Amino acid sequence: MTRAYNTATTQQNSGGAVTPFTAGKNAVINGDFKIWQRGTSFSSINGIYTADRWVGATNKTVTVSQQTFTAGAAPVSGYEATYFLRIAQSAGGSYCAIQTRLEDVRLFAGQTITLSFWAKADATVANRAGIVQIFGTGGSANVDNYSSSYNITTSWARYTYTIALGSISGKTIGTNSYLSIQPILTEDALAHTIDIWGVQLEVGPVATPFALATGTLATELAACQRYFAALPSGSASDNYATFANGYTVSSTKGAFVVNLPVPMRIYPTMTYSAGNTFAAHTGASTVTAGTAIATDRSSPNTIWCSLTVASGLTAGNALLLIGNNTTSAKIEASAEL
Repeated sequence: MTRAYNTATTQQNSGGAVTPFTAGKNAVINGDFKIWQRGTSFSSINGIYTADRWVGATNKTVTVSQQTFTAGAAPVSGYEATYFLRIAQSAGGSYCAIQTRLEDVRLFAGQTITLSFWAKADATVANRAGIVQIFGTGGSANVDNYSSSYNITTSWARYTYTIALGSISGKTIGTNSYLSIQPILTEDALAHTIDIWGVQLEVGPVATPFALATGTLATELAACQRYFAALPSGSASDNYATFANGYTVSSTKGAFVVNLPVPMRIYPTMTYSAGNTFAAHTGASTVTAGTAIATDRSSPNTIWCSLTVASGLTAGNALLLIGNNTTSAKIEASAEL
């Protein structure tokens, strides 16, 4: 039987027979919304990743943004969270969901699991939590598991959804299968603002105290970077951020090796800002603006890329790929599900 119900936040402090803050019990990466590599505000979120590992599914006009807890105002006493995620929905459309995708539909198959999270809204709003088994390209049809409708209120409260997840016996598992974890699903044409924090998915019929999936901020970031990495990871105010080093192939082309922070799930798809946001620095004072940047080849660990310039390079010289006096230069590697 599935159920959705509101529990007191004091449950966070009662570990029962389990070790309350064990790393690895929570399958949800970035459940406390502390990591935002792509930015801090997003609109038109259907199919778009926002906070790391969190993607929208909606036919409404929706803005997702990073919000900062006032010190001492986090929903759980003793856990001073930094950020929460805000979902601002305009009137119109018929549904809005925020989801995270857990790799491999085999995860938790045939087990009793509990999804929990804290939420509040600007007014009472009906919600349904969901756990959908996605069997991937070439696989069996999706299996939906949604709670009955319940209300999110105007004060922070913990909501839980416990389900005996279906077996995958007899199913065909295709490419890129996953579990879609949807703590928020509204199904109306009304405007809503919903805040969410502390998403956890764990084995068993009880929601235990919230913990990061990996135990520390450093390892949580690395877990996020397995799926997406924004380069460089230095100061956003650096107009000449260094991306890679390499050599000149000709008077108009340089080749570079970009090292990824962690091995990625699969060979990543690369995106770049405009070519003129990069420069090939070939000496103490020679900086040549680029016109195009592209991936030559990649692996889960490194990317070979090339920068084309109008002229001025000398074949065989060493050079740096740097920002061209701008903070908008960026390289992104995605291995998302």
